[in-house]
Parts: sequence; C-alpha cells; structure tokens
Amino acid sequence: MTTFFPEVKSWRLPVDVLNKAHAEFGFDGAAGNEGIMLWMGRRAEIVEVTHVVALRGPHIYKAPDLLVLAPELLNEVTDEAIRLGITLVGQIHSHPQNFLNLSPTDRDYGISVPGFLSIVAPHYGFIRPSKLSDYGVHTFEQGTGYRRMTTDEICHRISLTAAPAVDLLIVGDENHE
Repeated sequence: MTTFFPEVKSWRLPVDVLNKAHAEFGFDGAAGNEGIMLWMGRRAEIVEVTHVVALRGPHIYKAPDLLVLAPELLNEVTDEAIRLGITLVGQIHSHPQNFLNLSPTDRDYGISVPGFLSIVAPHYGFIRPSKLSDYGVHTFEQGTGYRRMTTDEICHRISLTAAPAVDLLIVGDENHE
C-alpha cells in the first residue's frame, strides 16, 4: 500500500522536549488538569524534533480527564509549521495517576498519521519518570491505529539526545485566561 507518509524507523528527541513538557504540565497539573505539548520537526525515516508548541487561549479546553483542541487552534499550529518548513510529528500529554495508556478519546480523535508519536506522562507530569520507557509511548500505524511500544522497542527506536535546546512556540492567545 502506498502512503503519502514515509515509514518512520526511529525518532530523535532532544531531552529538552521533556524538560519543557514537564515545566508546562506543572501549570495544568496544579489546576488538576491534563496538559499537552505538540512537537514539530523534520519527518523522514528518522524523525527529528526541533520545536515544541505550547497551546494557549479559548480554543483549548483542559480538564482532569479531557483535552479538547478546537480546529481553529490546530489551524494556527499548521500555519506555524508551514512558516517554518517543518511538520507536526508528535505530542506529549499528561494523565492522572499512573495511567499510561491512550484513552478511547485519544485513540478515536487523536492525530491519525502513520509514524505520529504520542507519549503519555503519568501523574499530570508532576513526577518525572527516570527513563523514557516509564512513560506511555505510542505510535500510530496505518491500518491498525495507535499501538503502545514495548520497552525494547522504545530503547531501539527512540533516542534522547543532548542536542541544543529546542525552540518553544506559543500558539493561540497568550493573554487569554
């Protein structure tokens, strides 16, 4: 089967993407809500994350067991990706307690692009896991949907790099409460 998307063999994540995510999650988790950050970068057989996206404004709704991103906000994310010549390649969001699987909502309404990486941080991101395999690490596959990666697969397909700090993009209305 031919697909528009090249097969992803591995991902390179600067450790800074996790640092920025956990800093962001602190605000949402303190309010008892899930948090999210999107990742953009270059997509090929090896995906390289170059930017993290923090979402703001009235087009994002956060609750204890729910995140809703309105199409208007995703349009703004797309505009930024086009402006920078990169693409949306993954995301990290937080769940309560030690729930690391994707919820039915995540699976049914999440971004459904082959090779898209979706990582779940436990405890609303307050407790940072010591290794990547302690997160819920999922990838979207053509024909089967999201699949949680095994510890062995995470170790072989995802590398945390000491690359320079990634750029943080704020998308949406920064002044909206």
